[in-house]
Amino acid sequence: MNKMKNKFSVSVCLAFTVILFLCCEPYRDTYGTYIAALKADINKTTESIYLGDTLKFTLQWPDVLNSKTLNGETRTDNVNSLQVAWFVYRIFRVDTINRTVYTKVGDSTKVTFFLSEGYENNPCQPCYGGSAYLQRNSKPFRSVLNLIPQVKGLFYVEIAPQAGAFKVNNNFDGLFTVDFNVNDKHANIIAPFLTSWEQVVAERGNQGFGIYCFRVN
Repeated sequence: MNKMKNKFSVSVCLAFTVILFLCCEPYRDTYGTYIAALKADINKTTESIYLGDTLKFTLQWPDVLNSKTLNGETRTDNVNSLQVAWFVYRIFRVDTINRTVYTKVGDSTKVTFFLSEGYENNPCQPCYGGSAYLQRNSKPFRSVLNLIPQVKGLFYVEIAPQAGAFKVNNNFDGLFTVDFNVNDKHANIIAPFLTSWEQVVAERGNQGFGIYCFRVN
């Protein structure tokens, strides 16, 4: 019975991931909207970290913002002020023994997480994540998401595949995507447990949305 339940949990999670990947179209009806592509830095980029380590995901808004529309129009703006900028993230833990993917709901991810810069507004519990808003009172405009895993195992963080919104200089608003500024997202360590996982990670990256995998020893 437990085996059937575990298989069901994995199937539901995979189905959820596939539905998001195929159906969540962040650029629908945005041909006239300017879109910026940003990347977040990670303080530890090795495949494995140790229990008690803190992973920090830092997204800093650029002083010069380059953006473009799907029609190919481009613009460059010197950023003097930031009114709003937010993106959605989710945290998952992969149980390799039971082949179950856990979300943060009910603390089942076994991860302590918080923003040390920026702030979170109206976290979406049914979506298994939160909205990270960048600090906007003064430069540098940024958010820092801290993750402290409480157990050993495999984890991944994803930027939800839907572009966030921004407004700068009190007169220019648009959308932006967030990827991770790393050479290796370590998709291979989770690939044995999730169907077509490396392909999903690569295709999300091509769309500008990051998925980062790591192991806790």
